[in-house]
Amino acid sequence: MRFVHTADNHLDMPLGSLPPHKAAMRRDMRLSSFSRIIEYTRLNGDMLFISGDLFDSPSPSPSILAFCRKEFEKLGDIPVFISLGNHDYKKTDFNFPGNVHVFPAHIQKIECNGYSVTGASFPSPSADFSQSIPLAEGETINILCIHGDILTKSDYNPMNKDILASLGYDYIALGHIHNYTKHKQMAYPGCHDGAGFDELGEKGFIFGEIDNEILKTSFIPSSSLIYSVENIDITHFSSSSEIADAICRKFPDGIYRFNLTGTPCDGFIPNTDAIEAFISQKFFYASITDSTSSATDISDGMLYKLFEEYITSHAEGDIAVLALRYGINALKGDLDL
Repeated sequence: MRFVHTADNHLDMPLGSLPPHKAAMRRDMRLSSFSRIIEYTRLNGDMLFISGDLFDSPSPSPSILAFCRKEFEKLGDIPVFISLGNHDYKKTDFNFPGNVHVFPAHIQKIECNGYSVTGASFPSPSADFSQSIPLAEGETINILCIHGDILTKSDYNPMNKDILASLGYDYIALGHIHNYTKHKQMAYPGCHDGAGFDELGEKGFIFGEIDNEILKTSFIPSSSLIYSVENIDITHFSSSSEIADAICRKFPDGIYRFNLTGTPCDGFIPNTDAIEAFISQKFFYASITDSTSSATDISDGMLYKLFEEYITSHAEGDIAVLALRYGINALKGDLDL
């Protein structure tokens, strides 16, 4: 028996960390990533498990519901088992095709074709099914599909991983943790495609196979783009264009926060706005922050000191900091971007 396991898709998440036009593009990209999981299931799987938070809210939009219905229809007779989580807990009439089973707000066991799938959906933003999960029974392949927390004692169906492991399930398809995590015969696939800078690195889903009671699983990457936070040491750079060129050469397309570090030579102060504008031509999205010594250490040269005194006597706070930074850049002739 072969299966695909995904969770925490949050298909209608607003993606507030991106500008509105980029967020709209990113939402479409994440839908395309989900479509690729469906196609992978169609070609390779006997069933699909979705362990909660398919949607970001308990009331998904009509367009997102229509999208999911269309995707699930592509699977034909391949069964889909969904356990709603703390984000999409409110079960509405999804009107999904007949191959899709959404578990109710209590533990339920479904038997079919030599396997059984046990699961439950959150009745509200919090839940606790830990005392009601039954032992796996019978000679069939037993799967548990559930949203919950085996890492902390939270309000999101906290479960003891060792107790879970002792219940006898051949595989436990978990959701809630957005990073790929595996423990014995249970696993979190993580989210299928990053949705913010709290979801760094490659994301994906799990492909598994159970044969003669032996479980084999693989993590399959599915991210359309990867969120990354990178520190860039600019100690040996002398212009903003050099920094921008170096960043573009080193990194592939993605969604980045670049943090400039180090001690620039000769008191050089990087023009973060100019660097950001330049590199944005290559990357889907990139922002620049300055944590170099030049961000706070103004040159001791007389001209710069006079300029500093003038600015600080006419402005204050963030305006003064920006005026100092860009003004000294201009004095140094760093206008090459």
